[in-house]
Amino acid sequence: MTQGENNQQNKPNGTGQSGPVKRKVAKTTTRPTKAQERKDKIDVRKSLLKEKAAAKAAFGRGKHDGGKSRKPIGEVLRDPSARKRIFRTILAVLILLCVAAIATVVLLHRNMEHERISSEGYFHDERFADCLVVDGIDVSFAQGEDIDWDKVKQSGVDFVFIRAGFRGAESGKLNEDSEFIRNIEGAQDAGLMVGVYFYSQAVTAREAREEAQFVLALVEPYDITLPLVMDYEVYPGGRLEKAYETGLLTPTFMNNVAMEFCRTVEAKGYQSAVYANYYFLTTYLDGASLGGSTDVWLAHYTDATDYPEAYRFWQCSGAETVPGIPGEVDKDFWYLDLTPEADGTASVAADLSGRTSVGTCAVTLKKTKITYYGKPVRPGVTVTLDGKRLSEGRDYLVSYVKNTEPGTGYVVVTGIGNYTGRQVQSFEIGELWK
Repeated sequence: MTQGENNQQNKPNGTGQSGPVKRKVAKTTTRPTKAQERKDKIDVRKSLLKEKAAAKAAFGRGKHDGGKSRKPIGEVLRDPSARKRIFRTILAVLILLCVAAIATVVLLHRNMEHERISSEGYFHDERFADCLVVDGIDVSFAQGEDIDWDKVKQSGVDFVFIRAGFRGAESGKLNEDSEFIRNIEGAQDAGLMVGVYFYSQAVTAREAREEAQFVLALVEPYDITLPLVMDYEVYPGGRLEKAYETGLLTPTFMNNVAMEFCRTVEAKGYQSAVYANYYFLTTYLDGASLGGSTDVWLAHYTDATDYPEAYRFWQCSGAETVPGIPGEVDKDFWYLDLTPEADGTASVAADLSGRTSVGTCAVTLKKTKITYYGKPVRPGVTVTLDGKRLSEGRDYLVSYVKNTEPGTGYVVVTGIGNYTGRQVQSFEIGELWK
């Protein structure tokens, strides 16, 4: 070995010591076996389960916020500041509950407050002492398209006669009222009993029959619970007045014209009526004979009519104010017969053989006492005959009157199809606060 080689061997090796240089050897890693992986997973699972069990135990002992234990309730209640906090919390909850209760009462009270019509100042003939006096109105295009029928019903109006159309006083042409569909659908949706009238200028029985057929076509899609009415009156300078002035239209002749309308609608299962004012009934028509054949809707604007003949409806005013209707409207009364088998209408010579009066049926109310919450009360109804249950909408229709305030309400069952007449049952409406 040369001297240079000897010197190179004796150089420091980087550790501060002399000697030969040591080479670093790379470490090799051993991949864990599948058995080891399974063991590791099991260990991790066990650890998580222990932590969960420990947390649950701590919660059960009342520990939280880093494992610090809650103070026993007795110790907490001995702390004056803690008692104040608890008291304030309880008081706040009670105040919120009281506010919620008061708000509920106020909303219910407002919901039950409705502006109502008044029938004070009108006097009814003693012949109707045993009848139920029902409040109603009649409408046409004149009341416009903005009628709120729910408000009308809630105000105490229980029935309405709606104009279906009219015959031109000069042309003689038949016309549909522009608001007929809107009015009849709105009134029925709100729960009013509905009848329909046609303003007639008929001068022959044939024209009266034509008017009746016109009305029948219009009402076919709807449930009609009151009569189809011939509104018979003179239009100044119109065709009816001119024909009467010739002397050819005697009261007997005009009665026959009116009765042709009635026979036509009753032949289709509807009730009939004739509308006329006091003067028309006593001058143009034979009111006594007419009232014995069909129902009469009398127009007499007074607080107590002295019309001596039979009538079922009375139009007492043409300037009534009713919630839900802009402007003025006609006011009517209906004298509803409470006799179980009453048909509610005089019968004309129409062939109604095979039809049974619903007055002979058993009408059962699901509830006879109901609390009033501000909405019309409508208890369910079942109608049977000799143990057989009748079908609503096929055999009968159900209506309600006097059902928008505490007191006595009434269910009116009207026969349709193979049934006729009507039956009335009462139920009690209780006050919420009693």
